[in-house]
Amino acid sequence: INEENGYLIPKDDINELLSKLTFMLTSPSMRLKMGESSRKLYEKNFTYEKMYSETLSYYKTMAQTKRLAAVQTTH
Repeated sequence: INEENGYLIPKDDINELLSKLTFMLTSPSMRLKMGESSRKLYEKNFTYEKMYSETLSYYKTMAQTKRLAAVQTTH
């Protein structure tokens, strides 16, 4: 999330990249704040358990959809 746990920098904007890198290198409090924000985002959305569960659910849904499509084409 831009300016919450990192920065979105336009492609080929070297000056903006340099500015943000310099700022982060000289701002320990911002590094800490963004690090904590990133950790919370990970714990909410991207833990192993959550990713495993969501991936398994997705594949089950796709398998069921494929079975339904196969049944419909045979009737």
